[in-house]
Amino acid sequence: MRDYILDLFITPEELLRYYSGEVVTVVARSRSGVTVRFAARHLRKHVTSSGIRGTFRLTTDDQNRFIALDSL
Repeated sequence: MRDYILDLFITPEELLRYYSGEVVTVVARSRSGVTVRFAARHLRKHVTSSGIRGTFRLTTDDQNRFIALDSL
């Protein structure tokens, strides 16, 4: 398994692009400098009225398939 630490700051306006279906993938740079890509649907449980703000751990398997996105 691999872990990537991400600092995500997504405004409510940016999230509307996801809900409208315009955006299906999130691309982010981890603290270690690795660019990661994952399905935007994995953000659902982290959405608040102010968007998404915080530090998250993205966990993937050895083939880089999504396992979990957890708030830290």
